[in-house]
Amino acid sequence: MSFHTRIMGAALAGATLAFATAASAETLRLGHDQPEAHGYQEVGVYLDKRLKEELGDDWAVTIFPGAQLGNEMAMLDSVIAGNLDMSIA
Repeated sequence: MSFHTRIMGAALAGATLAFATAASAETLRLGHDQPEAHGYQEVGVYLDKRLKEELGDDWAVTIFPGAQLGNEMAMLDSVIAGNLDMSIA
């Protein structure tokens, strides 16, 4: 299994757990520290596409590339605090 495939699988698994208790539309925030041309961005775009296919257009993933929300540790702290839904590091 490639690294990219493992990342996508982990992202989808995390998203599935997040939706298990959700009852209404949601926009999830995903942060990463790489440029938009990186595979992390592709994972976010793929996740957004799959969510729309499975749950409808009421669900979306807003992607914040290039450390817009801080470095890896800052984003991890934000995930732990509940201020950021997902981070790829």
